[in-house]
Order: sequence, then structure tokens, then C-alpha cells
Amino acid sequence: METKLIIFDMDGVLADTEPLHRNSKYKILERFGVHEKPDLSWTVGIPNKEIWERLMSQYGFQSDAATCEQMQYDGILEEMAEIHLPPSQGLIPLLDWMEEQKIPVAIASSSNRYFVDRVTEFLGIKHRFRWIVCGDEVARKKPDPDAYQKVLQLAGITPNQAIAIEDSHSGSKAAFRAGIPCIGYQNPTSGEQDLSCCTTLIQHLEQVKDLIP
Repeated sequence: METKLIIFDMDGVLADTEPLHRNSKYKILERFGVHEKPDLSWTVGIPNKEIWERLMSQYGFQSDAATCEQMQYDGILEEMAEIHLPPSQGLIPLLDWMEEQKIPVAIASSSNRYFVDRVTEFLGIKHRFRWIVCGDEVARKKPDPDAYQKVLQLAGITPNQAIAIEDSHSGSKAAFRAGIPCIGYQNPTSGEQDLSCCTTLIQHLEQVKDLIP
């Protein structure tokens, strides 16, 4: 069946932001008196509210998950500007190719609108996406399928007319639950992710061109 839409996850796919998420979490933990740097690989693809509730319980500090999430986003945006974070390698040529092929693109992210807008604006790619659905605009975040289902609804297409691109277990599971075939992008900085829900795996984004019917 003809592909009518490509739906991208944002973090770890559009840009290599997962290390920045980790760095920001470490700074926040230190602010609350946690001076160790725990393994945070389990947090990739997990909603921030759930992450911060777990970290607060684990380390016994008092705050609000929403406050920590906002601090995390602001810390990432600050580091992005400091290091001049580029889009993921191969993303711009891929988006150019999709535009030439007249294949529209969308974003389904668990991050909130505040963060997604600022990241995509910083990368200079926000205007490329016809639809953007964020975690604070649906009832349930990934691994639930709500964000993907909303994109399909906005686009007026069926799941088998779309393809998702995800780098995490949680995200690929969300696409699978929505009935959307998912390409697993094996981004090394996203850690060891179970991408068994994906139809195929890639190491470079430009490989997507060869996988679109």
C-alpha cells in the first residue's frame, strides 16, 4: 500500500538529545542533594512524570514532577544552544527527499508542546512537519498509542498508510499498538533498546528511503 505519511519520534530521532536529557537529569538530582550519577538508561522513552516520581521516591527528595520536567527541558535547551546541537545525521537529506516524493511528515512525541516547539525551531525544521502531536495533548503518553492515533486522525489515514520511526522500546511499542509499521532507528546514545516491535532496523536515517513502498 502507498505510504501517505511518515511519523517521526523527536528525542533521539530528529536530534541526538538523549545525552542532553541525561545531563539535565543529573544536574537536577545534584540540586536536590543527589551527588551520584545513577544509570538512567531505563528512562529513555519513558514519560518524564513517571521518571521523576520514581527518582523522588528512590532518593527521598521532595519536589513536583511537573516542576522537575520543566527544569529538565530548560536545561536541555540551554545545552543545545551551548553546543550548537545539529539535527541527526542524514535527517535533512531524508526530509528533502520526502518533500520531493510528496510524502508528508509528522511528529508524535511524548515530550510536551513547550519543548517540542523549541527543539524543532532551534533545529530549523518545525515548518517541515504538517502535524505535530505532543505528550501533553493526549490522555496517555507512549507506550500507549494515543499520540500516534491522534496523528492518524488529523491526517485522515489508516495505520497501514503510515510508517513510524522510533529509537526506543516505549515508542516502538506505541506505534505497534496503533497498528503502524515502525522502523527502528538504532541510535547508540539511546542505549540498548528492545526494538522487537519494529518491522526493520536501521543505523542511519537515510536508509529509510529504501524502506518506503
